[in-house]
Amino acid sequence: MSDEMRRLVCVVTVGLAAVFGGRPQALYAFDTANTLLGIDAMVMKAGGIFRDPGSFGQTNGNDGFNTFQFGAFAVNNPVTTGYGKYDSFRFQKTGTGDCCISHNARMHSDTPESVTGFDQNNQPTTGLIADSITKDYLPIIDRAAFGQQFDPSQYEIQVKFKPLLQKSTADSLGVNPYPSNPTYPAISAALENTGTSFTVGLDQQGGFVWDASAGVYKRAADQLTYTFGSDANPLNQMYVAAPKDSDGFATLNIPVTSPSAVSRSFYFNFGDGTFRTDHVITNGGSVQNPDSTFSDVTLGYGAGFQSFGGGPSDPSNPNSKLNTPNGVSLMSLGAPAASVGLSLEIKSVALTKINPGSILARIDTASGITFRFGSGFTYAGAPTSTQPPINVNGTNYNPVATDQISRFDASGQTNLIFNERMPDSSTEINRFLIRGAPSQNTLNASSAMVQVRARLLQPLTNANIAQSLTIYARDKTGNDDAAGKGADEWDYSLDLHQFNTSTMTTISVPLSTFTHNATIPLGFANGGSGNLTNFGLYEFGGFIPAGGGMLKLEMEYMQITTTAPGVPGDYNGNGVVDMADYVLWRNGGPLQNEINTPGVVDASDYTAWRQNFGNHAGSGSSLGAAAAVPEPAAWMLLSVSIVFFGVSRRVKH
Repeated sequence: MSDEMRRLVCVVTVGLAAVFGGRPQALYAFDTANTLLGIDAMVMKAGGIFRDPGSFGQTNGNDGFNTFQFGAFAVNNPVTTGYGKYDSFRFQKTGTGDCCISHNARMHSDTPESVTGFDQNNQPTTGLIADSITKDYLPIIDRAAFGQQFDPSQYEIQVKFKPLLQKSTADSLGVNPYPSNPTYPAISAALENTGTSFTVGLDQQGGFVWDASAGVYKRAADQLTYTFGSDANPLNQMYVAAPKDSDGFATLNIPVTSPSAVSRSFYFNFGDGTFRTDHVITNGGSVQNPDSTFSDVTLGYGAGFQSFGGGPSDPSNPNSKLNTPNGVSLMSLGAPAASVGLSLEIKSVALTKINPGSILARIDTASGITFRFGSGFTYAGAPTSTQPPINVNGTNYNPVATDQISRFDASGQTNLIFNERMPDSSTEINRFLIRGAPSQNTLNASSAMVQVRARLLQPLTNANIAQSLTIYARDKTGNDDAAGKGADEWDYSLDLHQFNTSTMTTISVPLSTFTHNATIPLGFANGGSGNLTNFGLYEFGGFIPAGGGMLKLEMEYMQITTTAPGVPGDYNGNGVVDMADYVLWRNGGPLQNEINTPGVVDASDYTAWRQNFGNHAGSGSSLGAAAAVPEPAAWMLLSVSIVFFGVSRRVKH
């Protein structure tokens, strides 16, 4: 690797670690799920809603649900099967050339090329594609997407794999890749793995930055590559040395902050042909030099380009830039172009927490939304819907979605705002969800909890406002090959009267109180086990039933936790947020039930204590910042007074 590339890797690594340092701590506490993105058999094989049957037998087997393939390789059924909730898939690369599988489990944003303009005769125009993207276009931007935000220092790339090995080779290496099979599979020499390495890619999309050479704003992009194996330490040997599960799959991990290579460009990963022509420079956004460095790595990038709205602005009009979040949007699995003989079984490739917590899934401003269905959560202007075009700078646009679901405005990040409009049809069910992060571990969901922290945007007495929100979680039991091996949906109707328009309220609901939906989820042939004891979450979301009104809600988060959480701010764990928790914070901890900076005692923990003072287990609400809680100095005096008063009373008795 050249000195310039090493410097680039270092710069991007540091930038990743500090990517969200400028955002308000009160809004974003990095309470993220254990797995954010992933590739596994559920999204790669013909099963569920994720992949069209046989699509990988086609030249370009893309399924339309965020899974894509590029280049020459094959994905086949595994040599051995029966791993339960997630089976494996076989990845083979037998010839030279580039190759890749990519999966996007948290929606990236196709802004701006997803916006279509129409002239007075309803004929499509180039519209926004031909313009420099400024904050004038905020009304038509899809603000639900822009990738999954996270703290990269908390996450790693985790791969569960095994090489296909003939028995003689496995014996010589001293390992059995198939411990759950009584008979060693018959593996031909042509099928055996001789490849030395594979790669995992992680794509991050940034905000818009100024490109002085073109005189326009362009979206920033990074592609980080993580290499597993080498000629000196080939995969077969790495497999022998790595820890393995009961199915013989080895686990390899690389921290997100330690990529083997980085490519930086302008929005080179996505965008249609017209957008690429007008806004992306030569060779997909970066010019590669003979020494493998990139000559465009600094063009358009300034200090803090990865933070919200970071990077340079148009010097002649610095207030014109459209600030957007940065987020990781896509994972990929592939191999170097020169690699041949790669033959692996993959159980999962995942972006997962180094130190897992209790959060199984979470919807908030950091996660964005994977999908939304129904016109109430989209815009779809004329001629495809009833909504009128939106005029920006004299041009009419018909965006796919606007602020029906929003996570940022012109001032910066916000909580998730659900601003559902009246659906085009009264029979529609309007749904939002996150999907696709694999977890190899099932859980007994009878002890899991669902929490929603939110406030109403409008009184429920207003006309056509939704009175309830149905929360649902989908459980994939097995491999969908027999009755009881498919998927189940569990529903709960959350009464929105528990919330108010002035303060955030936290509602906790045991998953065991959800109702089993008798309908088999879309894309599955069979229902699941119908119980919560072997729960494998693959989809989490909410919906408004047909005719249920419009959801007008500001949501801080909606999440599933594996155990019932404590009360935020209850630092001594006694079930109530009181003065004793302040004393523990003042003395430096240790603290239980931290919600902002677990393991670090700082000012944000005082803020959390103050905001939750008086709450107790089961109270389901927060007093908020308006509660009359004294400042630290006053509490110190009060605590002394209470102690003195208690001593005085005991003396008198």
